[in-house]
Amino acid sequence: MIELPDIVPSSDHGAAVRIQLRLSGLGNEKRCLLVGNSLTHFNHMPHMLEKLLQAATGDNWVCSSITRGGATLAWHRKTNYAGQVLDTTPVFDVVVFQDQSRRPAKEPEASAEDFIYWSEKASATGAKVLFYQTWDILNEPPMIDTFRQTLKTANTSQQATIAPAGEIWAQMLNHTPADLLYREDGKHPKAPGSLITAAVLCQTLCGNLPETCPAGMLAGGYEEMQLPEGFWARLKAYCQTLL
Repeated sequence: MIELPDIVPSSDHGAAVRIQLRLSGLGNEKRCLLVGNSLTHFNHMPHMLEKLLQAATGDNWVCSSITRGGATLAWHRKTNYAGQVLDTTPVFDVVVFQDQSRRPAKEPEASAEDFIYWSEKASATGAKVLFYQTWDILNEPPMIDTFRQTLKTANTSQQATIAPAGEIWAQMLNHTPADLLYREDGKHPKAPGSLITAAVLCQTLCGNLPETCPAGMLAGGYEEMQLPEGFWARLKAYCQTLL
């Protein structure tokens, strides 16, 4: 087994730090690390991504995550849990970074600076870097255009690839009731919303999605939910056309 850095999950203002590192050390797996907040860990989205990557590529993917509710990429820099992992276990094929949902629109320069910092740090280990774009919050002014520009600014060196989950959310909302994707707060995802994100990350990473949605994808420890008829086919079509 690979020895991991000595990290003890802690609590900060009531929000737990979730550190889930899954490395077997067997050498026959591809490894992805996701760094973000509740929009990454809700509905066990990393597990959804793992299942999609396995089904799409046939490879043994393993997804780890470091998240905290409400965390910004600046918070991740300050606490440096992700930095410790990247410094001491440079074994990830892919690292995905997600900033707090409003920050790329409200604080674009600071957000871009943090995306650049993490991109450079992860790229130095040889990992492929993805910037994960989240979605608009219900009943608030749209932020997607500003978010898109912030990520483009952060990626001028082309070290990262942008995974525009928010763009695909917007397309799916043209055909899907909002309450199927959003929880009651109008921000956090229900399971089908997290599935959209996992599909966008999978498509962005490997250029493919499985023909059908793998079984058991929507249980995730939160709730079991059936997808509406045509949901997966439509999601796959949008991902393949727009990404």
